[in-house]
Amino acid sequence: IGGDIEGVAHIVESDRLPREVIPPDLLKEPAVWRAMLRAGMPYPALIRNLATMTRLRLFEDEATTQDTVLGIISGADHAHTHPISILLAAKTYASGKSVRGSNEWVPKPNIVAALNVAFDRSFKNLPHIPGTTLVGIDCSGSMHGNPVAGATNIDCVEAAAAMARVFAASCERVMFYGFTTTAHRVEIGPDMSLRDGMRITGRITGGTDCSLPIIEAHAWPFPIDTFVILSDNETWAGAIHPMEALHQYRRKREHMSKLVACSMAANEPAITDVADAGVIDLCGLDSSVVQLAAEFAERGL
Repeated sequence: IGGDIEGVAHIVESDRLPREVIPPDLLKEPAVWRAMLRAGMPYPALIRNLATMTRLRLFEDEATTQDTVLGIISGADHAHTHPISILLAAKTYASGKSVRGSNEWVPKPNIVAALNVAFDRSFKNLPHIPGTTLVGIDCSGSMHGNPVAGATNIDCVEAAAAMARVFAASCERVMFYGFTTTAHRVEIGPDMSLRDGMRITGRITGGTDCSLPIIEAHAWPFPIDTFVILSDNETWAGAIHPMEALHQYRRKREHMSKLVACSMAANEPAITDVADAGVIDLCGLDSSVVQLAAEFAERGL
């Protein structure tokens, strides 16, 4: 094809070629990206490549291109994309720089706004977590300003608030506790904004005692099927280790409660026992975390 960029763009559009099969040199051409958009770029690919399209100035001269992108972001396809995937894309795009590499861009405010709306509307396509779930949210000082594993533009407290909202939308029955060296019942709902969730959990400060959500469960008349601890997994403190608290709860209730430890940061696991088949450690902020938690809550390992 040589230097016939318009000819390449025509082939991309007519054959609906995905980004992955297009040579890297051609991905520097705005016309090729416009062709991919006209061909119907899949939603996940679109939100992952907003920064590239912005750097290539696709949205500077053609209002129709920007309108097309905004229409796709706001369209029905967001219902088939996990909220966490949209949140990661929104945070990366709004930051104006790559998580990996040195690429930079000036984010478009209307695209940032559209991604935030899409995140709020994307909670319908989530796995169902059966039974009763108690979610403990670590609100200690180390959660603030500590980046999430694999997503340096989101800190642990924001990631935990987002994950809590996902669990609120996924669980059959759920209750939430924010904890440091004390535990407090908090209300997190599937329709609550991320900012409101962070505001609620941000009111609680102190050290870290990951056993407290399990201890608090003794006050409830019904057994807890699954405990979820959202923490940076940095340390534990208190009179009892979380695993011992879990063992005591199981014995008292005569119920094989499971524990899902979701670590927002890649620190050494400190609160679980890998020999316990009713316990699983997950790390980072990713759409697969809730899927794995749901499968583990229902079927175990």
